[in-house]
Amino acid sequence: MEFKKRNKIINMDIEKIKIELGLRIKSFRIKNKLTQDAFGGIINLNTSNISNIENGKTYPEFGTLCSLIEHAGIEPNYLFDFLMDKNKKYNSLDIEIMSRIIDLKENQKQTLNDFLASLQ
Repeated sequence: MEFKKRNKIINMDIEKIKIELGLRIKSFRIKNKLTQDAFGGIINLNTSNISNIENGKTYPEFGTLCSLIEHAGIEPNYLFDFLMDKNKKYNSLDIEIMSRIIDLKENQKQTLNDFLASLQ
């Protein structure tokens, strides 16, 4: 019985991983103003598979992950850093905001930080 309980927990974590990974891929695609069709052309995947991945229904296969990194230019850390801290949960808007912040100049980051501090 202990094995079944542990296996169920692992399966739940795997479901969360599929959803998080899909959100990150979708956020990257949208940030780069790519349709699923155009994105599929870059990573050699059809739109139905992309949709299933982005909606957390399936995982990207290993070859697709490699293509995301090599051909689409997605950083591996962007895809997988959520695995390092299991207490954090990001949605696609969180990821999009973080991506935009990373691209800001240092003085813009400071201005944003000051603004956010004023909201608290």
